[in-house]
Amino acid sequence: MNRMNQYRLNLRQQKLNRNTRGYNVWTTVDRRQTVTASRTAVLLCDVWDNHPFRSAVERLEAIVPRMSFLVATARGKGAAIIHAPSDTMGSYTDSPARIRAQSLPPIEPPPDLGHEPLPFVAKINGSDTRETNTTRNWTRQHAGIGIDEDCDLISDNVKEVTASSDTARSSGS
Repeated sequence: MNRMNQYRLNLRQQKLNRNTRGYNVWTTVDRRQTVTASRTAVLLCDVWDNHPFRSAVERLEAIVPRMSFLVATARGKGAAIIHAPSDTMGSYTDSPARIRAQSLPPIEPPPDLGHEPLPFVAKINGSDTRETNTTRNWTRQHAGIGIDEDCDLISDNVKEVTASSDTARSSGS
């Protein structure tokens, strides 16, 4: 297999466990995995240009440069890049990347496999600064993460995203 088409990922997952004293604690689990880029899709979900919560904006601004580097590296090795900034598809009506995603035959997503509890309090909409104004103030994806109109896809529709990621998996060798 072509090593140029592969990369090694350092994967980190947070798992909620009960410690010996009976408290729920988040534990970090690290592992390394080699993946074939052409059989990989990077999904950027809700990386918006704005957010009603100050803390979310601050966290995003801190991580966008690393996300941008990851996207460029993965794209350069042949991974599919799927931009999914929900509630913003009107901003991408004429985008070739949006049109490309819409042109794929829709695929039903796999059944829900369940998930760990969220690492934030969902009932307060994810605000860790106790802000309560949830006015939608985003219009598109964050400008710090480029969209390559020649090869990326844009969708916030689960069947289109599933089709896009399925296309990535089946296009690899």
